[in-house]
Amino acid sequence: MDDSESLTQLASQATALERSLHELLVRRRFAPAEALPEVDEEISRVLDRRKVVSDQAAAITACQIEKRLRKARALADPDGPRLDMGNFVRALDRGLGWRRDESCYIEDGIRKLPTLRVVAAWDDGEFIHFVIHVLAGTQEGFLGYCYEDDPSRWSWQVADIEMQEVSALSDLWFYGENLVPKIEGAEAEEVRWQRPVPDKFLPASMEELRSFELGKCAWINPEYFHTA
Repeated sequence: MDDSESLTQLASQATALERSLHELLVRRRFAPAEALPEVDEEISRVLDRRKVVSDQAAAITACQIEKRLRKARALADPDGPRLDMGNFVRALDRGLGWRRDESCYIEDGIRKLPTLRVVAAWDDGEFIHFVIHVLAGTQEGFLGYCYEDDPSRWSWQVADIEMQEVSALSDLWFYGENLVPKIEGAEAEEVRWQRPVPDKFLPASMEELRSFELGKCAWINPEYFHTA
């Protein structure tokens, strides 16, 4: 079975697990007190299995990314056009919107969806970076990503990005990942950079990010970058 077939199979399993989780949460809402321990145990088993499926999908996707990066490095033109950050953020917003279901969390026995906001995105000439803010009930945190992306995407200068490109990018960045567990236990304004991470300085907090020189090719969300 190749990677694409494996991912398709894992996606099918993830859908079935989400359906089972939904049914269990509905059942829990109307279950008598004496039945709650059994229902909670079933919910725990489904959540554990969902994490296994998510981890397997993430591992396969990471291998696919690495293969694409090796090919991209071999073909890259160091003097070629780079990615337009405004278009990049629009694609990222759409991708995050489509992936909220994968980042659901349970609060008071109810399945809820987080709020995902783009904080900043920039290109330093070697890597594409972005930071997102994850809000999930009483939890919140910041996640950072850093990629040497496919050079064919660096030349996005058009007003619109095709929907299939957005879909491909959201698969590349977040396929099968629940972002909420990644912020558990985070300190206030801590930025947690997600693997793979290059051997270079990356701002570890929002305070560092606000004072960090992003360069000319950058986009920032003014809600997070207050000016005097």
